Amino acid sequence: MPFGQIIIYSITLLAVAAVFFLFRKIYKNQIRKIVFPKKVLEEEWEENRKFNELYQKNKQKELLKQQETLRENQKDYVQYREDSEIVDIAKPIGKWTKMVMLSGGFMQRLAQLMKGEGGKKGFWELFVKAQASTQGKHKGKGR
Repeated sequence: MPFGQIIIYSITLLAVAAVFFLFRKIYKNQIRKIVFPKKVLEEEWEENRKFNELYQKNKQKELLKQQETLRENQKDYVQYREDSEIVDIAKPIGKWTKMVMLSGGFMQRLAQLMKGEGGKKGFWELFVKAQASTQGKHKGKGR
């Protein structure tokens, strides 16, 4: 048998197999549903039920793993929360500290900022903001 005939026969065999699988697919999808509708519906329902059960089991396992990893991650981190509250106002000790803190209602402005934005910002951010808001330009008459 020459080599050319072997190639022709193998190509013909592949074409016949492809046509066979095409007709089988058409039979499963279309004709079988028309001829045996009740049986097809039962099979589809059973497949869907099995798939849903497996999906639910896998989803539940994933959720448990995710919760476990979250618990492990939260064990490593300790969260500190700064609840700043003004207890008492101390008198400043140094010369420059007195000048900064006692000039122009600085402490009142700092207390207002701590009450309003205390949970969002830290003490030093509010300190600088209060300092900037009390230091305005002199708006007197100029010559």
